[in-house]
Amino acid sequence: MNLTFSFAIFLFTLFVLLIMRRFAGVAAHNLTPLQHFSKTSLINLIVYAGVFIALVYYIVFLFIGGATFYKWAVQGIIGLGLCGFLFRLLGKNIGTKKTKQAFAKMPVTAALGILLIFLYATVAIFADFLAPYVQAEIFTKSNLIPGGNPDSGGDPAHILGTDQIGTDLLRRLIYSS
Repeated sequence: MNLTFSFAIFLFTLFVLLIMRRFAGVAAHNLTPLQHFSKTSLINLIVYAGVFIALVYYIVFLFIGGATFYKWAVQGIIGLGLCGFLFRLLGKNIGTKKTKQAFAKMPVTAALGILLIFLYATVAIFADFLAPYVQAEIFTKSNLIPGGNPDSGGDPAHILGTDQIGTDLLRRLIYSS
């Protein structure tokens, strides 16, 4: 899809959302979601249209092929959102009364932030056990590319590759936390 077509889809989606917003307040007497939609700001409608375009692109790239990084990015965003939602759900059901109330009011992004801080702290505390190599170990092969494919210059023993002096990048990431 070219840029002009994408922009046309974006404008059409935004136009449809603006019409829905205009008539949502008129038609929604007892329907709370539509009343809430009638009070949505223009910025939120633009974001909704952008998300719609991203999902359309994702579906198109899923079946056509190509754009591997785009697929990974969308899957990563969806996966992180799901992790944040599940962590928030867990926090709503486990803990003291105050923590349950806090998690009930918390947005999914805040729950994801707390989960990532816990994950980061866990990796930092247990770095000696999680790292595949000791901190001072230097390898003879330097500048290995990530991925571990020997045909393209990688090594399966170094998932993220090595740097210029031959240290494993995964180990450096774990110890730097």
